[in-house]
Amino acid sequence: MSGKFDFYLSIAHDKGLCALVKRCNQIQFTNLTLDSAFQKFYTVPDYQREYVWKEEQVEQLLADITEAFRANRSKDYFVGSVVVYPNGKAFELVDGQQRMTTFFILLCVLKSFYQSNGIDTGIFEQCIHGTTVDDSGHPVSLYHLELQYEDTSSCLQMISKAKFPIEDKAAAGKSNLLFNAANTIYKYILQQFPSFDNELAPFTGYVLRRVRFVQIETHDMSDALKIFETINQRGIGLTPMDLLKNMIFRQLKREQFGELNVRWKRMVDLLQKGKAKELPLRFLRYYLMATYDTTIGTKDGILREDSIYNWLNSQKGQCGYEDDPFGFVQGLTTGAERYMFYLTGGDGAGDNHLKNIVRLGGSASKLHLLLLLAAVNMDEQALTHLKALLESMVYYSTVNQIKTNELERLYAQWCKQIREIHTDEELTSFINNKIKPTISQWKVNNRSNFMRIGFDSMQQYRVKFILARITKYVDVRRKNGGDASNVAEFYEGGIEIEHIMPQKYSAAYGISEDDYNAAKQRLGNLTLLEKTINASIGDDAFASKSEAYRQSAYYLTRSIAQLDDVGQQTAINRMNQKLRSWSSWGPSMIEDRQAILYDLSEEIWSID
Repeated sequence: MSGKFDFYLSIAHDKGLCALVKRCNQIQFTNLTLDSAFQKFYTVPDYQREYVWKEEQVEQLLADITEAFRANRSKDYFVGSVVVYPNGKAFELVDGQQRMTTFFILLCVLKSFYQSNGIDTGIFEQCIHGTTVDDSGHPVSLYHLELQYEDTSSCLQMISKAKFPIEDKAAAGKSNLLFNAANTIYKYILQQFPSFDNELAPFTGYVLRRVRFVQIETHDMSDALKIFETINQRGIGLTPMDLLKNMIFRQLKREQFGELNVRWKRMVDLLQKGKAKELPLRFLRYYLMATYDTTIGTKDGILREDSIYNWLNSQKGQCGYEDDPFGFVQGLTTGAERYMFYLTGGDGAGDNHLKNIVRLGGSASKLHLLLLLAAVNMDEQALTHLKALLESMVYYSTVNQIKTNELERLYAQWCKQIREIHTDEELTSFINNKIKPTISQWKVNNRSNFMRIGFDSMQQYRVKFILARITKYVDVRRKNGGDASNVAEFYEGGIEIEHIMPQKYSAAYGISEDDYNAAKQRLGNLTLLEKTINASIGDDAFASKSEAYRQSAYYLTRSIAQLDDVGQQTAINRMNQKLRSWSSWGPSMIEDRQAILYDLSEEIWSID
């Protein structure tokens, strides 16, 4: 057994797992980096469930690694454990295949970036593909990760050789999630690391050398499955959440344990039960930064996961858990209630803005909850104003690619001031003094960044939201009223994104296929259209499509073909002045329409 056995046994607080490990004589623990892990060969056997990670899970993993990289690139980042069983020439992945598959795809995408920059890709080739021997000693050429469940046998190989973003998803069904993961990673890297030498290359080094996990290897399959079950049911290792609980329990008499445990469990259940689940540790970070002055005892007000316990231990007086442990846990519980209320979109005034933040930022977009948790003293008017403001902040930070660590640093520093705000007047003063100058800095290249928006530069769900928000705004303003923030109708089915210039190349537009492919993906070439109408037009010429657009319920779409003639000095006429129609279509029209959409976006998300 590896020398790391005693260490991992010592942190395993689960008695069942400890007993299992003591009983098993052939369990090995190996601490691996990604580049060392993918010198080995892994298979995902057909008895495992298929790859199920969606865009949100992939983005969250990348965001967590990016956050750790930008916080301290010389410090290792631990991503958990995998359980394997050696089976001939490879290890069967009993637990951890979702992460390992995602990491393999990440290596493929990184290889493509190195390739496009003319940099040697040997390190990636070694991690993606290699040679080993079979049971008879004969050399065999294998990918370092191979999937054996239905419809996926060649998908990773295709991804390893693909040009990104992948448009031709040759395999259908379950395997589409693999291609979607590859495109998600590609777009994430484009957005977060625009500079190769200064950003992407160091990040790649961090991914290969600093991202670590523990490989748990057993030569008995029944033991491997038992370890898998134990880890997933009860966990292994102590988190700051566990340490905090122990810290609080030390303040109690033995007879008080039962009551506090009930309260603690209620708080954790609030986070982990129900449709929307949240990691207790993320909530704890945000709650502490929102509730206490974390500029004391930290460099920038940000509490990182690995420093939470030490910070709490040094801030006993400020947090008060020694003198009033029950009150401290009650505060956590109340905070968890508010946190989950806001996370799920709430049901009060202005809460459409909270739903919109998720639609725009994705499920991983949660930084706004930090300021909402801090807003404990705001009256209803101020809180409603804050929700709208937060949507605008998420919009501008997304369009202008403001990095997550910069946002978190700003929000952490603002929490103390937010806690002191009671009225809308006080909030307005804070906006004028702090938020407006910040957004002005973000917006230095706002127009040019917006003019690049399209499927090639932004995730589809974000593009759809921007279209939905502008479409609803146009309809509401031309009718002189209504809630332009409520875009739920566009997410209830029956509405599709229509390419005005068709997706299939046509020489009739007089441009090269490469220019065509770039133009068709731009926001100016996209509109929202009812599914029933969209199905009838396919790749028709613009003249035929125009007739269909006139049948849409949405004026932004109808206006492409024709503006309503309703006379002077009406709401419709005022909106008409901001729109235009076209008798023909091509790249110059796409440019013009994107500029129109930009002007409308500035009206929608303005903080003035």
